[in-house]
Amino acid sequence: MRYRLGDHEEVWSPGPEAPADIASLFTASPRTRINEQADSGHNLSLGHSARAYHLNVLSFVEECAVTREADIAAPPREGRAE
Repeated sequence: MRYRLGDHEEVWSPGPEAPADIASLFTASPRTRINEQADSGHNLSLGHSARAYHLNVLSFVEECAVTREADIAAPPREGRAE
């Protein structure tokens, strides 16, 4: 699960407690990334930092895919559920 909040957000509540509040909703997720996007408002896909935002999304997807492929290719370990 990946969640990014613009540091100039005016719709949702940014601030130091926001990441912990959001992370607490996704405790079953095997991978959680929650960050603020610098120089961004509510719509992270628009504005000067949009390119950095989208590259970060693609990087996270690749990280998840590589980890998934490694998990599938790894031989079963003792005690590991299949």
